[in-house]
Amino acid sequence: MLRFCMAVSLITGLFLTGCGKETETEQAAGPVTLTFWHYYNDAQKDALDEIVAEYNDTVGKERQITVEAVSLGSIEDITTKVESVVQGSGGEMERPDMFLAYRDMLQEIRAVSEDALLDFRTCYTTEDLDGYYADFLAEGEFGDALYIMPASKSTELLFMNQTVLDAFFRENEAYSAADLQTWESMAEMAEAFYHWTDEKTSQPGDGKALIGIDNFSNYFIVQSNALGSPIYETADDGSVTFHLDKAHVKALFLNYYIPYTKGYYGGSAKYRSDDLRQDTLYGYVGSLASVAYFPQTVYREDGSEMEITMGIYPYPYFRGGEKTVIQQGAGIAALDGGEEKNRAIADFIKWISEDKGVVYASMLSYMPASKTGVEAGNWDLIEDENVRKAVTIGVEQVRDYRMVRGFDFEGAYEVRMNLEDYFKLCLAEGRKEYQSYLRDGMTAEEAEAAMQYDEKAEAFYGQITDLFGLN
Repeated sequence: MLRFCMAVSLITGLFLTGCGKETETEQAAGPVTLTFWHYYNDAQKDALDEIVAEYNDTVGKERQITVEAVSLGSIEDITTKVESVVQGSGGEMERPDMFLAYRDMLQEIRAVSEDALLDFRTCYTTEDLDGYYADFLAEGEFGDALYIMPASKSTELLFMNQTVLDAFFRENEAYSAADLQTWESMAEMAEAFYHWTDEKTSQPGDGKALIGIDNFSNYFIVQSNALGSPIYETADDGSVTFHLDKAHVKALFLNYYIPYTKGYYGGSAKYRSDDLRQDTLYGYVGSLASVAYFPQTVYREDGSEMEITMGIYPYPYFRGGEKTVIQQGAGIAALDGGEEKNRAIADFIKWISEDKGVVYASMLSYMPASKTGVEAGNWDLIEDENVRKAVTIGVEQVRDYRMVRGFDFEGAYEVRMNLEDYFKLCLAEGRKEYQSYLRDGMTAEEAEAAMQYDEKAEAFYGQITDLFGLN
C-alpha cells in the first residue's frame, strides 16, 4: 500500500506515513493547491486537463487537494523557469510544485540546487516502488535519490500500411508478418517488396520502399545496447563517458544504409507518417504516440485516394541480439514544498499512474508506467481500437524487452541532432550515388560494388567519433 504522503481518506482519517514522518489517525491538514507545469498542447493538453479535472472533482475533493495544470509550451521553457525559481531569480514568478521533466533537465537543476528537489524515496515504500517497471524508475534515480516519478511512458513500435502489406503477402507466400520481427528478415522482405511494387508499373526501377525510421539517434542508442556496447555511460555527478565500438557502429550503419541506398527503405518528409500518407512508404518505426497521426487515407501519384488499415508490430531486433527498445516520455519531478505539499504530490502521482494508469496513459497515446496500473485493467475504456492495440503491444514490449533511455546527459540535444542530421545526409547522398550508377547503365550488382559500402561505414565511424569528441 502506498505511503500516500497525504491522508488516505477523510472518512477513516488514517494514513500510514507522511514523507518521512510517521503519523497515526491524522486528518488531512487542510486545503492544498498544487501547481503542475507541463508542455502539452492541443489534444494532449485537453487530455491532461480532463484527467486533472476528474481528480479535483473526486479524490482530490475528498482529500482537499486541488491540482492546477499549466502549460508552458515547451520543455525548454519549463527548464529555464524552474532554474530561475531554484536560483531565487524568478521574482514574482509562480513556483511550481510539480513539473514534467527529463533526466538531462534534472541534471541542470541539480547543478543549481539539488536540495530543492523532492526525493520520492521519502514518500514511497520499497513495496510501492516495486509496483512500477524498474527500467522506468531507473531514469529518475540519481545515486540513492529518486527525483523523477514515471506516470506514463512511450516507446517505439513498427507501424504498417496493413492494406498494402496484406496484398503483398497474398502474392508473395514466402513472406509473412513473422518477417517483420528481425532486421535481417525485414531487409530481405523489403527487397522483395521493392521488386513487387516495381513490377506493378511499366516504368522499371520505380519500386517502393517498405519502411523508414523516425528517430535515428534512438536507433543507434537502442541497437548499440542490444549488441552489448552502450554508446555512453553517465556517472551520478552527471559526467559522461562515451564508448563507440567500431564494429558495432559500422554494422548499425550498414544495416540501414545499404537497404536505403537501394530503395528498399526510405523516407524524405519531416515524419514517416507523412511519407506513408503520400504513398511513398508503407511502414515506419516510430513513437507509440504517433498512432494518433497514422493516416486512414493515402494519396496516390495518379491523384486517387485509398483507405487503409493500420498494422502495429513490436520493435524489430537483431537475430541473436537482445530484444531492446527505447523508453520515452517525461516523468514528474517536484520541488520540496514541505511535508503537507509533498504528501499531496505523492497522492496525485499515485492516482494518475496506478488508479488511472491505463486511462491516463492512453489519453496521451502513451502506456502506463505502473505495473499496478496495468493490472488494474480498464482497457475497455480506451475507445480508439488502434490506440488500444498500440498501448497493449507497448506494454508487452515492456515485459519482454529491455528498455533503455535515449541521450539524457546535459547538452544531449545538440549531440542527438548532429547525429540525426549527419545520418540523414549520408542516406540522401548514398541514395543519389546508387541511382547515378544505375542511370549510367550499371547493373544492380555493379552499382552495389561501386558503392564501396565498407569504406562508407569507415567514414561514418570516423565522423561519429569526431561528433562525440573522441578524436
